[in-house]
Amino acid sequence: MYKVSAVNDTIFDIDIVSLNDFDKIHKAGNSVSDIVSFYGSSPYDYVKNGYQSVMSKVNPPEVEQYGLSIIWQTISCKITNITDNKLNFLDDNFYIVFDEKPEKNGLYTFEISIKYTHKTLKNTVTMEF
Repeated sequence: MYKVSAVNDTIFDIDIVSLNDFDKIHKAGNSVSDIVSFYGSSPYDYVKNGYQSVMSKVNPPEVEQYGLSIIWQTISCKITNITDNKLNFLDDNFYIVFDEKPEKNGLYTFEISIKYTHKTLKNTVTMEF
């Protein structure tokens, strides 16, 4: 049986700050959230609508594979366009993608802040481009 899990809180905001000069516009210490996209899925609309089917036009392959397309709604947007009503009951396998590359290849460090209802989680990650 396929087990489903979701984040038991609402995400109100995500911010990603580059700790290195990323490009001419995004210098060290500035947010790069305008060039990062968020991808995930949520059954929030299904639950909010009294457990009535809410069909999504596009679903991740794993959602189609398990026949969950009537429940899970795909979410894809720029990080800067996240709204609190979109990020409820998020599948815990959400991810972010950089829409642009830095001017130079190499290692870049980012501080990621995720604001939940009563807390903000921060973590620093290093990525190679």
